[in-house]
Amino acid sequence: MKAISAESAVAAGAEVLLAGLVLLTGSEEHDAGNLRLFSVFAEECSHLGMPLIGEVFPVGGMRERPDEFHDYVRRACRIACELGADAIKTIYTGERFAEVTEGVPIPVFALGAEKFDRQVDALKLAAKAVKAGASGVVFGRNLVQGRATPDEAAAEHGLSA
Repeated sequence: MKAISAESAVAAGAEVLLAGLVLLTGSEEHDAGNLRLFSVFAEECSHLGMPLIGEVFPVGGMRERPDEFHDYVRRACRIACELGADAIKTIYTGERFAEVTEGVPIPVFALGAEKFDRQVDALKLAAKAVKAGASGVVFGRNLVQGRATPDEAAAEHGLSA
């Protein structure tokens, strides 16, 4: 496993470190390595006074099993918190997402990365996540996938430019 150190990130101008935590990869050795690396990041960030955002993603195929998917996200978020994350960025798990946000004493940000046919559906996901206790929602693809300029997107959606 290779990654940039927190010190190198600071030297490059970073003000926050985002570190992924993936577990249940099918290899206990790999999972243990992921935990060790996340712990190193947490310790380095703490020493430097740099916030650490833990990014929690499930392994492939788990989303087709909603209960297992939710339990994985809930547990992995708690583990990231216990290892020293200052905030969590993770996938909205649906109606039980409040269990994720209530399970950690740090901010949880839901991903709005699902590609929806209608932009309003991304906003509905955001509203559900915040209602369930998310501190906010991280958008990316839904906002930029159309490759429109900011002025074009604002005009298309009736927003002030």
